[in-house]
Amino acid sequence: YADFRPQLLSAGEQILPITIQNGKVVEPLNAYKSANIKFSEDDNDENALVLVLDTRDDAAEPQFDRNGIFITKDIVYFASPNKIQRVTMRDGVWDKQKAEEVLDYFSGALSLIISVLLVAFLFLVLLVKTLFVSVIARMGLKMAKHQDLFHFSALMRLSAVVVAVVETLSFIVGFLSSFAIAGFPKFTIELILVWLFLFKETKNRVC
Repeated sequence: YADFRPQLLSAGEQILPITIQNGKVVEPLNAYKSANIKFSEDDNDENALVLVLDTRDDAAEPQFDRNGIFITKDIVYFASPNKIQRVTMRDGVWDKQKAEEVLDYFSGALSLIISVLLVAFLFLVLLVKTLFVSVIARMGLKMAKHQDLFHFSALMRLSAVVVAVVETLSFIVGFLSSFAIAGFPKFTIELILVWLFLFKETKNRVC
């Protein structure tokens, strides 16, 4: 978004300002302006999004031969490959400052949504990993005929603490250095730590 934002603002400067009253464009009238929004410097005009302002009196309905935003006197069209959406306009003056505020608001909202989704995804991943560690630990206790010494809920709590500690330390090490621990080695370390604790605790309880 940081790379794409200047492209949006540059295209906006070629179209703005726009004054809207009673849901219709009153300034500029009888005008036609267009700008291309490129995702990268290598994109040509055909691959770029188009931003069009057409308030001419004799203007026909926009030809949606390209993806982009088409602004007429009273309707804004968002054209994509599979859908064309019509949006009415809010009264006010849309200038560069207003465009920057909208972009900043969009960026903040998008960052918040992505953060929430990532936290939820990470929670599910670590929950599944904790469950696998607990199940394997349970199988090890069953093979050693000590499954009655620990309830599965206790194994889940133990595995959750171990997984949380290992994942946190792995993140800190990876953040402070270029050394990163892959997923399977971390899982092996977590499993070994759980087994070591269970072996020590089982030995104490049996004795």
